[in-house]
Amino acid sequence: MRHRFWLAALAAAAVLGQPAPHGAQEKGKEPDNAARYLYSSVPAGAVALTAATRFFTAVADARERATHPAVGPRVPSLLAFAGIEAVDVRMFPVTSVQLGVPPEDVWTRRRARVEEAVAGATTDRVRDAAVVFLAALDAYRTEAAEANTAFVEIQNTMLFATVGQKPAARR
Repeated sequence: MRHRFWLAALAAAAVLGQPAPHGAQEKGKEPDNAARYLYSSVPAGAVALTAATRFFTAVADARERATHPAVGPRVPSLLAFAGIEAVDVRMFPVTSVQLGVPPEDVWTRRRARVEEAVAGATTDRVRDAAVVFLAALDAYRTEAAEANTAFVEIQNTMLFATVGQKPAARR
């Protein structure tokens, strides 16, 4: 997870009294995946989203890399625990809109992400969730094709950009 490395670099810089890797301030961008929004004009879209959430949660749990989904809004607090002062937080909406049937490579990339993740799976929970997710993804693809030009998919999340620095006493 990106945020772990960014926070570790800032914490190390603060603790060791060394300059931050890129100067006095460091910037990080993290999403709020707990507030992710998906709209699909076909019912299979909601089913696929639920299956995706279960699958990727199972993968993270199996790899013992589960993190809180709302990383972005938590960064200032995490910085404070690491001895870093949050200087600024900006929020940016990140939106993806698909009007009409997605191109074939969209479905191929979606399946490939699942297949890559399941290739290293060590638990039945991950493999079972992958079977359900891939079936949901196939149904979603079929319904999207049937909807043709009436198909709409909107995905949105909020990206939090945080600037942190060592407190004045530690610089």
